[in-house]
Amino acid sequence: MFKNLMKVLWLFLLKILSEIVPKTNLIVFTGQSGIHYSHNTKSVFEYLQKETPDLQFVWATNHKSVYNKVSNLYGADSLVYIFSLKGVFALLRAKAICLSHGFGDISNIRLSSKTKVVQLWHGIPLKNIGVLDRSFDSNQKKKYAANSQCYDMVISCSKTEQMNLAKCFSIDENLVKVTGLPRNDTLLREKEASLLKRYPFLNSKIILHAPTFRDSGKPVDYFPFEDLELDRIHHFLEINNAYLLLRGHINEVVIGEESETYNSRIISANQDKFEDVMELLKYVDVLITDYSSIYIDFLLLDRPIIFLPYDIDEYQQYRGFLYDYAAVTPGPKPKTLDSFLEEMDNALKGDLAVNYNEVKNQFHFYQDDNSSKRVFDAIIKLINE
Repeated sequence: MFKNLMKVLWLFLLKILSEIVPKTNLIVFTGQSGIHYSHNTKSVFEYLQKETPDLQFVWATNHKSVYNKVSNLYGADSLVYIFSLKGVFALLRAKAICLSHGFGDISNIRLSSKTKVVQLWHGIPLKNIGVLDRSFDSNQKKKYAANSQCYDMVISCSKTEQMNLAKCFSIDENLVKVTGLPRNDTLLREKEASLLKRYPFLNSKIILHAPTFRDSGKPVDYFPFEDLELDRIHHFLEINNAYLLLRGHINEVVIGEESETYNSRIISANQDKFEDVMELLKYVDVLITDYSSIYIDFLLLDRPIIFLPYDIDEYQQYRGFLYDYAAVTPGPKPKTLDSFLEEMDNALKGDLAVNYNEVKNQFHFYQDDNSSKRVFDAIIKLINE
């Protein structure tokens, strides 16, 4: 109880100091829970490293490995520990804070309204989020809406998403800007040779299975087939010189290194190996998913997608979708191992008779690698208003 009281007093003090401390041309970026270096905040931060604009910008973290990584890349002056004196002073002086998930990214520190809060988010939601999330109770929705009222800008990829995010965050639609996602700039650029050096198998045909998590607590079934025979999958991969990578969602306990005991062709591709999924996606020939919005990013590459919505009725009931799932998921949805292997074969051969353009254009107003620039320009306009 005493610790909680001290935390409340500390946060209150920071809010008061934030009203007093003058703001400078400083933008603070951070990642999920202050412990990750990824998503759209990372992309804009790295864009600024190359552009060297007439302002200051730093990455704020609570995690030693992130601190070491960013420090090695850009120098010790490029980032701060959130709870260090330098970090707190940076937050108090910042004209803008760029979040990846929410205020938990900066340890729930609240600042003066003089500091603009920019929600860069971390994907294009397919499922209900925020106040529309059916798994939230009324108190959770009220808290979410209250936090969202502090956002001065949110980014989106299309007019449709602009409207949906305004509903999810319970904010004015004018606060949601159509810019494209900065992290997709990476997706549309050349492959990173360093990734191939670390994982030579990426030079083969790559199938990535990346499902989302279940709020119900049930583990994901990567192979939801009654006629499942892993040996048949392994044989298929061998004759096609292909690898099947399994990547669980960061929000759940996922398949780890033990997955490699399936066989040498089915490999874990979790965040410990591939922190930035955009770099990995460039090497992926076929994507398999369920309700994860990763496929919406992957649409930009015009490559085959297979869907495994094996528990869609249950998922629809406790979470729900922002869109008609069937209408926005072009691609086969096999229900047996035989059809799964057949569709993977068709996909690797380029024989999937699927037109992705309509859905791609629905989700992506911009289809270039300039989203980071558009977002940065929008931030500058915001802090100069």
